[in-house]
Amino acid sequence: MEKKVLFFIRAVFIALLLAFPAKQSSAHSNSLLFGVMPDQSPKSIIKNFSPLAEKLENETGRHVKLVTAPDLYTFLDRVSEGVYDLIYISNRGYLMATQQGKYHAIAKGIPSIRGGVIVHKDSSISSLRQLKGRRVAAAIPESFACYQFLEIKLQKMGIAEDVSFTFLKKIDTIIYSVLNKKYDAGIIKLSFLNKADFHNIRHNLKIIDTSLEIPRMPFALRNDIDRTMEKKIVKTFESINRKDSMGRNILQQLGVQAIIPASDDDYNEFREFLSTRGGIMLEKL
Repeated sequence: MEKKVLFFIRAVFIALLLAFPAKQSSAHSNSLLFGVMPDQSPKSIIKNFSPLAEKLENETGRHVKLVTAPDLYTFLDRVSEGVYDLIYISNRGYLMATQQGKYHAIAKGIPSIRGGVIVHKDSSISSLRQLKGRRVAAAIPESFACYQFLEIKLQKMGIAEDVSFTFLKKIDTIIYSVLNKKYDAGIIKLSFLNKADFHNIRHNLKIIDTSLEIPRMPFALRNDIDRTMEKKIVKTFESINRKDSMGRNILQQLGVQAIIPASDDDYNEFREFLSTRGGIMLEKL
């Protein structure tokens, strides 16, 4: 218990790094820099990823620095520079990183995810057509699961220009904004509703539409990381299961049923889909 408290305290201290750029990777240090995409609040990142960071530290013998960035674009710039050793990143961000020859996937959660349009359970909205003239909270314009899939559907209906979108950046912020009725609807990754933070409140939401199935965001390693260290990290992910309390806690905080090995080929279908969508360019991520 004492160790967990100390780890959490250190994780809170590390949160101070969130607002400052990481100048260089830890390729030649005793630390493992674990970069998490900033699609949720820093507080949520610390809460949800600290158990995994703790296990990585225990199994690899390396000090793990859990960090993110002030915004998505700063995070992607750091990925392009190879700042992080290990990343948890969106599918589109991962495809960009592979185009640049920087990272390769090693693990992902299951099952696959879907984007979804949520409204408050008391809302009269039950179909996408009823979003006409309404205010909708989304993540960022570049997110497929949290914006673009809905925009595509609204365009086909001819009502895209009649829906007012506000980009709140963080998925947990979107959920709370809909719960508090600040917006008529929100677009989220539905897997977020499985996180512990939302177990007691998700019954106050209803889902009116979903996207196609999307592979889970990958955990990916920088290509030049030491092979011995890579084997230790891969083995750590492979050892996470529901047979022990630490494994169950990691999976619950990440909102997944299990973590399985992943490779670049797992993202080919999504890569092909994006390449055929007009206006959805990987270079614009």
